[in-house]
Amino acid sequence: LETILNSLGLSSGEVLRAFTDCPEDVQAEAIMNFRTKLLSVIRSILASVMTLTQIIKMIQTGKESLENHKRFLDGRETPGHVGIHERFFRMGGTASDVTELSIERYGTHVLPVFSQDSNRRKVLAQEYSDDGHYPVLWTVSGNYANITDWEPLFKDIDGIWYLKTRSGQSVLYMEADATNIEEAMALGLPKNDLSPQEAFQSFRVLEMVANTKLRKPPDSIVRIFLADTFQQV
Repeated sequence: LETILNSLGLSSGEVLRAFTDCPEDVQAEAIMNFRTKLLSVIRSILASVMTLTQIIKMIQTGKESLENHKRFLDGRETPGHVGIHERFFRMGGTASDVTELSIERYGTHVLPVFSQDSNRRKVLAQEYSDDGHYPVLWTVSGNYANITDWEPLFKDIDGIWYLKTRSGQSVLYMEADATNIEEAMALGLPKNDLSPQEAFQSFRVLEMVANTKLRKPPDSIVRIFLADTFQQV
């Protein structure tokens, strides 16, 4: 043993425990020493487990944050209602100058709705959501009559989706911008970005879902279709 200790550069007092000459005291002291060492080992194991648990939790939190960030930029997360007293819908097709102006002017009081093949929606989401920290727009598959694209917006039966009149009535206010900004300066009669059929399909679905999913149906409904007089309708 001394040879081994010398090779390790240790003395016997550093690794060996000296007990008393009384057998009962030796046994009691040995048991106490064993329990102390055992508790020390258990404490080290628990500390390691807790550290590992915290690391796993941090990884999961980071993963959830990345997933939320992606959903926010994709327009797949329902906007919150805290601090919102009024809100209206604006269907923008794939791109809409009017809608971009409305986001800047009305902020979270307007919910822009874009088609999933829109190249502008992620740019707008990043610009107006503080780089994807909260949702500011909604994305539909392109089939505006698909009710499953709209139902997630109405999971909260007390969600704020109406405008209020001076008399306190609730108005479901919906607009659709059919103007094609890419063809605004083109000659001839360019096609609308959003067809009247698509616009009115979205109007009908929103009206139906608001009437069936929200606690309070709207008192009145307003539908606005925006189009360029030089474009085909």
